[in-house]
Amino acid sequence: MIPFTGQVRTGQYVRGEPHPVGLKNFVLATSNGIPLDFLLYQGKGKDITSGKIPVPDNLHIGGHVVLKLSDSLPPGSLIYIDRYFTSVPFLDSLLTHGPILAIGTIVANHLPKTVNFKRDLDMKREGTGSFDQVVRSDQKIAAMKWFDNKPTYVASSAFGVHPTVKFNIGQRKIRFMSEFIGQM
Repeated sequence: MIPFTGQVRTGQYVRGEPHPVGLKNFVLATSNGIPLDFLLYQGKGKDITSGKIPVPDNLHIGGHVVLKLSDSLPPGSLIYIDRYFTSVPFLDSLLTHGPILAIGTIVANHLPKTVNFKRDLDMKREGTGSFDQVVRSDQKIAAMKWFDNKPTYVASSAFGVHPTVKFNIGQRKIRFMSEFIGQM
């Protein structure tokens, strides 16, 4: 959010933000925090379109924003996104037309109905750090479920869970997911 209390049609109120009133700004940045591109939120609707990548019909506003921002990225880039932006149609669009790889947390109901992970109770019995993975038949997109106190879902066109590496941090054992899923 860009703090702003003046009168503007695209002003937003986002509860829980340090500056809840202002202009919503989407920023594409490097891992060092250097901004590469940005897009001001202009209201609901699907008017945001990418100049390079065709936008699928079933994509929500967050996917539209990232596709637009990815226009400035070179092919072969890897982007990290959060659950607001991640969906399987979005990953498909980036991979097919970019080709740009992506990994991000995803809301469970944004995963296809055909993705069946282990039950939470079974994973809880396995302990902290247990995980399950489903890879699409074409080997290009993987969905992962990682269990700590509650499940976290991740979708990726770049990484899978194998091999895993165990290491200790204090008393907790954590499994680290890291492998590139073949050549895309």
